[in-house]
Amino acid sequence: MTSDAAPSPKPAPPPLQKRPNKAEKPRPVKIVLEDAQLDEQFVKGSGNGGQKINKTSSCVVLTHVPTGIVVKCQKTRSLQQNRKEARRLLVLRLDTMVNGELSKTARKADKVRRRKSKAKQRQRGKYQQGQVGALEGGDSDDDDDDDDDDREESSSEGDDSDDDNSKETEKENVN
Repeated sequence: MTSDAAPSPKPAPPPLQKRPNKAEKPRPVKIVLEDAQLDEQFVKGSGNGGQKINKTSSCVVLTHVPTGIVVKCQKTRSLQQNRKEARRLLVLRLDTMVNGELSKTARKADKVRRRKSKAKQRQRGKYQQGQVGALEGGDSDDDDDDDDDDREESSSEGDDSDDDNSKETEKENVN
């Protein structure tokens, strides 16, 4: 028996449900550059690179007209690479201005800050655990006070130079 009927499709899995968030996280605004908003100039470069960099107009000055942000780029001797880099820098600056804490540079800086903070906490934890282990070694708080007294006595016994200085000041006071 042959059947011309197509096999029945598998039942669709249940749709994924979003976890209910108490508060939706704000999302950064995507920055899109339009050529109509940009004023692009090519100027002669300056600085390192010799005569070639001074003769050619490979430096890009890009101005975002609505905000007035100006970006100048002369990283390479290539005009096209500088144009690309200038646009990238302008997008980063606009992102920082528009999105603030949600901008790419701010998130990157926050990530570095959190990483350093975490490392610092780990470092503190290591030293605090070492101190706790030393206290658990059998020394009680009463013994610590006695040790301090012993140190003071031993330091005063060994310091003859202080006694000499005090004798000299006494002689000066008498005269």
